[in-house]
Amino acid sequence: MQDIENIPNFDLIAKFLAGEADENEKNIVVGWINAGNQSEFDQIKQIWTGATLSEQKFDTEKALLKVNNRIIQNSRTRRLKLYTVVAAAIITLIAIPLLILNLNTKKIKTDYITKATKTATETVQLTDGSNITLNKNTSIKYPKDFLNNRNVWLEGEAFFEIEHLDKNIPFIVKAKTVQIIVIGTKFNVSAKKENNFIEVSVTEGIVEVQLSDNSTVKQITGGQSLTIDLSSSEIVIDTLGVDNDIYWLTNTLVFNNSDINQIASTISKAYDVEVVINLSNPEVYRLTTEFENQDIQDVLNILELTLDISAQQSENTIFISDAK
Repeated sequence: MQDIENIPNFDLIAKFLAGEADENEKNIVVGWINAGNQSEFDQIKQIWTGATLSEQKFDTEKALLKVNNRIIQNSRTRRLKLYTVVAAAIITLIAIPLLILNLNTKKIKTDYITKATKTATETVQLTDGSNITLNKNTSIKYPKDFLNNRNVWLEGEAFFEIEHLDKNIPFIVKAKTVQIIVIGTKFNVSAKKENNFIEVSVTEGIVEVQLSDNSTVKQITGGQSLTIDLSSSEIVIDTLGVDNDIYWLTNTLVFNNSDINQIASTISKAYDVEVVINLSNPEVYRLTTEFENQDIQDVLNILELTLDISAQQSENTIFISDAK
């Protein structure tokens, strides 16, 4: 290796790698490489290539110039023996990746995209091929560079159709103090601001639901739903089906030998009303039918005729009682 004084400064190497060096500067760098410094040049080139691939910008020439000036200053003031100077140069070269890494780390900034709905639903397609359908009054936030960071923050309710990609980059939905980890599946998450619970309903595949402190982890599969009471951390898993959990998306209610409590709970959620049951023998009432694109009054009329009960609405409350 040649004397440290003859090594070109690093900003000249940076210009050479960037394709900005003139013929004289190119000759200087090529001469230095051919003088037994191919290995050192390959290391610098590898560092340069990794840095330029990053979306983050930093002052590479300034950083390299600082390293070069330090080498020259040490060489002039201390006048060490050649082998000592060479060792110092090697150590400095090893330190360059750390210097660039520190500069990169300090300037890393994640850009986010935010989508929000008010009075209508909306479907958002992500760059990984996944689709998210947002219910009314719902917002999501996710990184612009979604292929390397598949995290979505949700407030409200949304239906997810997730593409299976690299298992090392899982798709994660974060809602309040809960996160849902998936690989490839379809599921609904209800995390409305006004509610103190979160409900996850899986139509296909498997998801893992956990509290943010990792104290509780549960897995649910297609056809199952899970409800977490955020005040008590109580978890309830339901295996009765999830069709009615996405009524807002399909406009279809499905009852399969459902008891009156299940019917009332479904109507309450689907039409955003309160349902009060006052029946003499509630256990005898069961229903098997399907409602598609029908308003609440039509549903109540059919319940009255089919079950021989009274179902009356007063403002935002439904009263179910014995037939008069």
